[in-house]
Amino acid sequence: MNITHFKKLDNLSVIARFNLEFEDLGLTIRDCTLIKSRHGGMFVSMPSRKYEKDGKAEYFSYVVWTKEEKPQLDRQVIDKVKPLLEAEDDSPF
Repeated sequence: MNITHFKKLDNLSVIARFNLEFEDLGLTIRDCTLIKSRHGGMFVSMPSRKYEKDGKAEYFSYVVWTKEEKPQLDRQVIDKVKPLLEAEDDSPF
């Protein structure tokens, strides 16, 4: 798995946007986000579409992981994104 098109964001809850490439599968998931949770942790949000249901905003995720696989994916992505976040912090621009 590779992280591409990485962009750090200065937002309260959205930390970064990026694409996930799974070369062995020939699959790219575009427009993933790294989110800061309310409890101080982080998790990966897959691309989704916002819609309204009964007057409330709901989200439909285009990519869904099993409950068993999602924590492992989050850990792997966060481990790969941390150096990118730190590298961007050191940038003189």
